[in-house]
Amino acid sequence: MIRKDKKIFPLFLLFITVAINLLFTAIPLLNTLHYETSVLNSIFLSLFSGYLTLYFNTGSNVAKKLFPNDKYYYYILFALLIIPFGISFTSTILCQHCPISEGIYFYLLFVLPALFIGSTLGVLSEFLSKKYRYLLFTLLWLVLLFSFLPELYYNPQIYFYNAIFGYFPGTMYDQNIEITKTMVLYRTLNIIFSVLILYVLKLSFKLKENGKLIVILIVISGYLMFGFAKSSLGFATSIHNIELELKGNIETKHFKIILPEKLTETEKKVAILNHEFYYNEIASLLKIETYNKIYSFLFKTGAQKKNLFGSGNADVAKLWISQIYINYEHYNNSLKHEMAHVFSSKIGTGLFKMPANYNPAMLEGFAMAIENNYDDFEIDYLTYLAIKNNYKVSLKKLFSNFSFFTQTSSLSYLYAGSFIKYLANKYGWEKIKLLYSNLEFEKIYNKNVALLEKEFLEYENNLNYKNNKEAANLYFGRVPLVKKVCPRATAKQLKLAWKNYKIKHYKKAALQFRNVYNYSNTYSALLGVVVSNIKLAKYKVAEKYLKENIHSFKGTSYFYNLENILGDVYSNLNKLNLAKEKYENLLAENPRNNYTNEAGLKLYLLKSNIKGLKSYINEKDNRKKILHQTLLNEPTDAVIQILTLQKFSDTEYFNEIETIKKIITNRKFSSDTYFQLAKLAFNFLDFTNAENFITTALKNPKPERKEILEELLKKIEWSKEYIKQKNYDKP
Repeated sequence: MIRKDKKIFPLFLLFITVAINLLFTAIPLLNTLHYETSVLNSIFLSLFSGYLTLYFNTGSNVAKKLFPNDKYYYYILFALLIIPFGISFTSTILCQHCPISEGIYFYLLFVLPALFIGSTLGVLSEFLSKKYRYLLFTLLWLVLLFSFLPELYYNPQIYFYNAIFGYFPGTMYDQNIEITKTMVLYRTLNIIFSVLILYVLKLSFKLKENGKLIVILIVISGYLMFGFAKSSLGFATSIHNIELELKGNIETKHFKIILPEKLTETEKKVAILNHEFYYNEIASLLKIETYNKIYSFLFKTGAQKKNLFGSGNADVAKLWISQIYINYEHYNNSLKHEMAHVFSSKIGTGLFKMPANYNPAMLEGFAMAIENNYDDFEIDYLTYLAIKNNYKVSLKKLFSNFSFFTQTSSLSYLYAGSFIKYLANKYGWEKIKLLYSNLEFEKIYNKNVALLEKEFLEYENNLNYKNNKEAANLYFGRVPLVKKVCPRATAKQLKLAWKNYKIKHYKKAALQFRNVYNYSNTYSALLGVVVSNIKLAKYKVAEKYLKENIHSFKGTSYFYNLENILGDVYSNLNKLNLAKEKYENLLAENPRNNYTNEAGLKLYLLKSNIKGLKSYINEKDNRKKILHQTLLNEPTDAVIQILTLQKFSDTEYFNEIETIKKIITNRKFSSDTYFQLAKLAFNFLDFTNAENFITTALKNPKPERKEILEELLKKIEWSKEYIKQKNYDKP
């Protein structure tokens, strides 16, 4: 047995482990037994297990037994395994009241192999050098820990499989991190590889000469072979993998666009125009060119993007290798923003070409200022709404630390973007380019951040915008991920429930949604309960849930959709006066055009065609027909704007646009209606109509959209010229 005076170090490691895990209980996301807790404990405990193995093997003959022949060693290892689990388990059950099952699986899958891998590294280090075993172990552990860096730098992915911490998804925006077969296979291979190392060590003891050299060669060769095979095994992604999956490939002057093969020729041509136009705009603004072609990956679905890239929801740019990754269905909402990130690499610093101190506010603010479009509003307008309605953010904190992630993401993006845009308009983009690389406000502007923030707030408060509290609540009334209740478990259970909903197992889905809502009170769970019961024609049950819970969401982004659905439920129950009240409330609140348009259309149908209203609400396949009929009977801004959002074939579009043109002749419609028509026409390469519509829109634009309308006109004119100068079929 080890002497009592030598038990201090193991007890010290146990104390550190307890302290770290107690600290976790006070930190959002770490206060439950799930992915984050398991990953961090894998890192700490793999290190501690290696040091323990070296400590207990001191003076021993490794050749005979590999691991220490001391029960106390195994007691400590077991304690290292069980104590973090116990603390997190208790916090999850008693304090957070979250589901526990998947957290247990994460802990076993990540932490148990990490302990074994750390111990194996300890044995290997002692075999290679008794004198420098601690230093050698630390170096080997660091190599394994940071082995993902080459993949991060060179591969088109942001997820990583790692022997120390198991798996990193790449972004926390995607709340659902679940155990997959690939994860289990990877951890199994980690254990098998560790066992093989131990086996090789055992065999090498029989060799009198070159034993260490043979072990080193075998370990390095095995490690490199596994690294090269990661892409084939599904543990990494290459450009070739994505090209095989998407199959579509277009090359232009500045881009290699990898996109879904089944897109129409029109959609492919529009993608080319959008890419090249935004490139031209940003290059002209910044007076910067990218010398290598930009890879633009447009994924068919969020699920495909998550599988190949690592993020299903968040669009991302790897600016240091000039690659952008976007979901095709909304690529035009993100393309300019992500492209701006690529351009920023020309003024960034360090290996990853990032802003000074890797400041996220500077990184995202720079791109937002160039994009100047958030949901078809200029960013100054939405920042104005945030300020006027007490959704405030400290710019000093935003640009000096990582507080960017402590509030709703839209607030951080908009404040940072509007601030950078203000500085650029007042002092020029050349100073912004300097600021990006050093964040020295006083040196560049002769003013500190606090003074510049004061100037910016004065500028925002004096803008000629109309305040709208409901719109502010829509965009900013959300809970950041770090403040949500049981976010990982909730996301997992919701995914299962929505899966059942999509395959029409509505009864099972309703029960699952209700169970999630009981502990999380999340909007998605409540929505799931309601729509599942609507599909089951249990309108009274849906009404009951909505009436009991809708006021909990007052002042949040989610209230308006629940209000709209409650109106629909009343319509299905023939409670027409109550339905009318809900639709009229939405019109009065006016949080966003899509809600007011829907409310306006439904009010018209409620008065004139109750059967058509119920068909519009319940039968999605019938909506286009109802919209067309309503357009002929009662053409309004609401009907036309909703119609522009429908999916059309080329033939359907040209038939519909001719009908709309005849109807709008000699009638007055809003600037927003002509804007929507112009966007629709551009997407079908109908430049003549697009130009006419946007020109009309610009005669009386809303101040919060004026620059966006002007950019669309510029894009239409530029595209016409581009087609004249290029052989469009061979860009």
